[in-house]
Amino acid sequence: MQRNSKPNPSAGDDWWAMGELFSLTVDQVVTPVEGMHRAIAARWLRLAGKPGERVGRGYDSATKAIYGGVRLSARALGALAPAAAVLTKGNNPHSGNSRLGSGLQATANALWGDELDARNSRLAIAMAFHDRDGKPVAAADPAANFKNPGGRLVIMLHGLGETERRWQRTPAAATPLADQIADDGMVPIFVRYNTGRRIPDNGELLATIIDGLVDRWPAPITSISFVGHSMGGLVARSALDFALATDQMWAESVDHLITLGTPHLGSPLEKGANVIAWGLNIAPESRPLGDFLRGRSAGIKDLRFGTTAGTHQVDEDDLVEKVAEDVAPPAGVAQHFIAGVVTADAAHPVGALVGDLVVRVGSATGIGRNRSVAASDVLVVGRQRHFDLPSDPEVHDHIRGWLAD
Repeated sequence: MQRNSKPNPSAGDDWWAMGELFSLTVDQVVTPVEGMHRAIAARWLRLAGKPGERVGRGYDSATKAIYGGVRLSARALGALAPAAAVLTKGNNPHSGNSRLGSGLQATANALWGDELDARNSRLAIAMAFHDRDGKPVAAADPAANFKNPGGRLVIMLHGLGETERRWQRTPAAATPLADQIADDGMVPIFVRYNTGRRIPDNGELLATIIDGLVDRWPAPITSISFVGHSMGGLVARSALDFALATDQMWAESVDHLITLGTPHLGSPLEKGANVIAWGLNIAPESRPLGDFLRGRSAGIKDLRFGTTAGTHQVDEDDLVEKVAEDVAPPAGVAQHFIAGVVTADAAHPVGALVGDLVVRVGSATGIGRNRSVAASDVLVVGRQRHFDLPSDPEVHDHIRGWLAD
């Protein structure tokens, strides 16, 4: 039987998220527009010589006032949204409870999550466990969210700009993967996290909260497995590496690490964004756009190389790609990498070239020309786009088979 997350109790949550996201977005977009405006005007005013300098001073003051007014207006409008939310809901709203609100929050975190975290913004997502209904798991009594808190835990991580709801989207009449895992006698536990933070930072934090979860779990832990989609696979690998390096006891219970469309060797989209940002910084008129593109979150930048450890990348905006060493699987852990291709034939050259339209096959399977991330099993599935993989019945069958092994 398919289980759905609870409906949104109120639209107040969405008002809060949209208000804060609106003011943040305007602030981020206005800065490069103002910079380009000033650079273009400065070039023409320089051609006018001395008269242009006098005009330029007044022009700069007027430009600063105009764009400052736009920012101030956006902040005022954004500040009104929480007030409207309180009127509609009668309490202090939080966007994480609603589908639309949590989606907006996840998008903002993907784009600027590291900055939101540094600002201690309410919009920043705090990493936490969630149950199959999307409800947060209480740290003091985590088993209270589960009817049968057995000893086989399956920790499921979403990708960039998503929430745990990604795992609940399935074709008609299909059963979500978490429900199938529960029917197999295991305990699926979702993780919601700020995807704009550095992947190694999220990995360290995940290892820490797993340690706390295991300490408070009522049943003896017999096994821990990870299932990660896209960025979630990198966060899982990072968490396990950190736990092993710091001798956290739960790492000894990990037996499977399964990834779906994870860019183990890097994402071509992020590599392209890096080149574009570098090119835009050449000319003064386009430099503000380059700075805007460089302002994307640290989590996105980590996808360029598939970074899972802080030492693998020195300059995240450097144009020259740095190749890390080959990565062997942790001892005693079976790593299973799943890749998708849009072509019906999984071995078709076009499929190998474009992959699932986000991650190429070589990166998702950890097999590259310059480096590799070793896996126990590699599966390439045809007719799959990147965001289809977590809901595909064939993928579900393979995951259940590996977890049951």
